[in-house]
Amino acid sequence: MESGPLHTADHCLNCDTPLPEQALYCPKCGQKDRDTRISFFKLVKEALLAILNLDSRMLRTLRGLLVPGKLSQEFFIGRQQKYMNPVRLFLWVTLILIAMITWRAAREGIIKGNVNELTDGLKKSWELKKSLVLLDTAMLKTRERFPQRNLEPVFDSLHLFFVQGFPDQRDSIEMNANINFGVEQQDSLKVSITDLYEMEPDSLINKYGITGFWNRIITKQKAKFLVDQTSLATYLIGKLTWAVFILMPLLALCLKLLYVRRDFYFVEHLIFAIHTHTLAFLSFIVVLLVLPLTGDGDAESLLGFMFLLVGIYVLLAQKRFYMQRWGKTIAKFIILQFFYIFLLTITMLITLLIGFFLF
Repeated sequence: MESGPLHTADHCLNCDTPLPEQALYCPKCGQKDRDTRISFFKLVKEALLAILNLDSRMLRTLRGLLVPGKLSQEFFIGRQQKYMNPVRLFLWVTLILIAMITWRAAREGIIKGNVNELTDGLKKSWELKKSLVLLDTAMLKTRERFPQRNLEPVFDSLHLFFVQGFPDQRDSIEMNANINFGVEQQDSLKVSITDLYEMEPDSLINKYGITGFWNRIITKQKAKFLVDQTSLATYLIGKLTWAVFILMPLLALCLKLLYVRRDFYFVEHLIFAIHTHTLAFLSFIVVLLVLPLTGDGDAESLLGFMFLLVGIYVLLAQKRFYMQRWGKTIAKFIILQFFYIFLLTITMLITLLIGFFLF
């Protein structure tokens, strides 16, 4: 990119390395030797050229990604500058996907069924109690102001109006009965709904005399979950990014074992795993964008079709990149899926558990 007059300094302005006479670039860091004072129009020109160059590389990369195994082959035969860095592309695609899933989870809710009904009931009970306290205070002040009037029928009607709209009027919750994580806990722990919503978790476990390291931690996290399940859900989804990053080298290790007799370095398996997952995540992003345009019954079919296409893509990419016969490729593809499901389950569970205890 040509812009700015040559500066011909005796040292690099970036790293202070001495420059050979008439050198155009620093031999150490590669920075061009030129006058750093450039005009506004040249600055805009450089920015536009950089954007256009990035756009062309991105389009070239996306086109290459659509061909199974092509980018991985291109990367290791030395054609790297014409495409985006695979790790950087994978990072951006993963972050965009996680952001979209988190947004949809926060908008539509992802926890359904008994847990959702439980927490909704608890919140309504707490709101009812607050409303009844305000109502009792208002009725007391009204009695003091109008002592001669018979207002009890009005008060009874108001009280009935509030109570009838809330069939779940529990005063407390049995926490150990509703949520259990397989750790030995106190037999019974009834917590006041008011305390659950109005006290800090640390104060709550101290008030109810929770003892034992794990009991205190689990009870504290349960309280946070019951009060705000949506925040926990979106928080855990965000932590799944780490599960994806941990999964990549583990999957590369599995590929290394499957192709142990082939002359492939570990990093070649890693780049292959990154490229295939980039395509899979891009497909999932497309599905998330299309889902609002489809009916509720079409979501499962669309996801199933996407998984089928991604599976075929990975099989074809495996055949092209590792260049083995179809029989061996299909057999290793099936074995790889078992490894993948096992590793994905383990990494997600570990990440979710760690995320739950750090929430």
